Amino acid sequence: MLFSLDRFQVLLRALHFANNATANLRDPLNKIRNVFTSLMAAFGQMFVPYRVLCIDESLLLWKGRLRFRQYIPSKRKRFGIKLFMLGDGLTGYVLNVIVYTGSSTDITHTHQDFVCLAHSC
Repeated sequence: MLFSLDRFQVLLRALHFANNATANLRDPLNKIRNVFTSLMAAFGQMFVPYRVLCIDESLLLWKGRLRFRQYIPSKRKRFGIKLFMLGDGLTGYVLNVIVYTGSSTDITHTHQDFVCLAHSC
C-alpha cells in the first residue's frame, strides 16, 4: 500500500499505545511499555537459542530530546539510547533487550536467570 508523506505523518501523529489517564509517570518507557514487553515476549518464543549467547551494548542514534539519552564520547554517533541486548552467538538473533534509562532502569532477575557460559555452574 502506498500513500503520501502527509498521510503518513497524520497516521504517525495518531499512533498511540498508552492511556495517559492510567500511565505510570515514574516509568520512562510508559508510552511504549506494553508494546515493548509484548515484542520481547514474542522474540523469546520464536527462536530456541543455541549454546553460545552474547550480551552486547548498543547505542541507538537519537538526536531528539529525551530524559534518558546517553552521551558516549568514544562512539562515532555520540548521542542516543543505550541498549543491552541478549542475542544468539551463532545467528545474531536478539532474544531480549534492556533499555538503559539511568537509575530507573527496570532490571528484574532471579538467580535462575543467569546463564553460565564459561563452565557448567
